[in-house]
Amino acid sequence: MKVLVLDEADELIGGHHKEETKEIFGFLDENVQVAMFSTTMPDDTLEIAKKYTRKPVMILIPKEELMLDRISQYYVMIDEKETEKIEALVELIQGLCKMIHFCLLRITCFI
Repeated sequence: MKVLVLDEADELIGGHHKEETKEIFGFLDENVQVAMFSTTMPDDTLEIAKKYTRKPVMILIPKEELMLDRISQYYVMIDEKETEKIEALVELIQGLCKMIHFCLLRITCFI
């Protein structure tokens, strides 16, 4: 793994999933780049985030400068079979140059 992306990082490192997230970081190689995204980042959670990152860069975007019209979001309906989900994801990844994949199940995240 080269990059770990945490969306809603404030919830993952400072909320109900704090212990699970700490465990995941325990498995990471020190060269893994960590990207954390969050609409809010309380000071205490920010301090925890600094422990998990090397040379962190904070990017703050004022609400009036957001460019949401440049972001494409869509979903693909597929059957329940796990193998079909993986095949669909691989097909999507091969067709895109940049993407962030969010998953609902922890086990899916490790595939």
